[in-house]
Amino acid sequence: MKKLAVCILIGTLALTVSACGSSSDTDQESAGAEDLEGTTEEVATDKLAAEVEGPGDTVEEPEDEAGEEAAEIETTAYEALEAMDAPDITDARIGSETSETDPVPLGTWVETALYSPQDETYHTVYVRVTNVTTQSQDAEYVDYAIAANNGFGDESDRIDPADFEIPEDGELVVLDYEVYVPADFPSPTYGMTEPKLLFTVRNLSENGFRSPDGSEIYAGMGATENLLVREAGETYEPDKTYGERCIYVMIKDYTDYVAVYFTYPVGTLSDETSEDNMYTVYHSVRPAEEPAPEEEQSEEQPEEQSEEQPEEQSEESGQENEEQE
Repeated sequence: MKKLAVCILIGTLALTVSACGSSSDTDQESAGAEDLEGTTEEVATDKLAAEVEGPGDTVEEPEDEAGEEAAEIETTAYEALEAMDAPDITDARIGSETSETDPVPLGTWVETALYSPQDETYHTVYVRVTNVTTQSQDAEYVDYAIAANNGFGDESDRIDPADFEIPEDGELVVLDYEVYVPADFPSPTYGMTEPKLLFTVRNLSENGFRSPDGSEIYAGMGATENLLVREAGETYEPDKTYGERCIYVMIKDYTDYVAVYFTYPVGTLSDETSEDNMYTVYHSVRPAEEPAPEEEQSEEQPEEQSEEQPEEQSEESGQENEEQE
C-alpha cells in the first residue's frame, strides 16, 4: 500500500514538472513571436516612411539653397540707374525747332517741357537720347534690359520677348535716354513723379514701316514700351538727371527713322492743351557720321594735279610749236 502511494506521488510530481516546462516553453515562444512581430512592424514602418518622404533632407537642402541663391540674383544682379548731377546744357537745342530733316543728334541735349502735377503746368526739362542698341548689335544688352525690368518690377511689369510681334526680318531695340530736371521744377517735399517720356518711332520715308520686299506694312511697329531701371519707391527730386529706357520692334538694319515725343510750350496749363499748341521733338537714332579726313584729301589732290599738269603742259607746248611753224 505504501509502495502504491509512493508511485502515485512520483507520477503526480512528474506531470507537474512536465506541465511547467511546457508552459515555460510556450511563453518563451510567444514572447519571441511578439518581439519578432514588433521588429518587423518597425522595419516596415521605417521602409514606408522612406518611400513616402523620398531621398530625404540630402535633396531638399540643395533645393532650398538654390532657391535662396536665385532670389538673391533676382534682386541684386541688376544695377539701378542712379541719379546724376546737373549736366552742361549750354549747347542744348530748342525742342520746338527740331524736325524730321533736322532732328537732335544722338547724345545732344534738347530743351523741352514736362508736365508737373504739383501746379498742373508744363515746365522746362532737358532730354537727350544716349544710345540705341539693336539685338543684332548687342543681344546680351537687350536681354539684360528686359531681365532688369522684370527684376525691378512685380508680375504686372514683367516683359516676355515672345509677347512682341516680331517679324522674321525684325528685332528688338533698346533706346536709352536721360532727363535733366532743373532745380526750379515744381515738386512736393516727398518727391516728384518719375520723369519718363512716351517715345514713338517714325519712318522718314513713308507712313508706317514696310517689309524689305515691300509686300507688307507692319501694323503696330513704332510703338515703344518704357522699361524699369530701378526699384519701386525710388524718390525723385529736381536738380538731378535720371536715366531711362524704352524698347520697341524695328526692321533689322533699318535706321531711316526718328524717335519722337509730343509736348506743350512751357507755362501751358493742363486745361489749355490742344492739338493747336502741341509740338513734336525729333531725335536721331543714328550716330553722327564721321567727316572724311581733310588731310588725306589734301594729300591726294596735289598728286592728281602733279600727274595731270605735265600732260597739259606738253599739250600746250606742242600747240605753241605748231603755231610758230
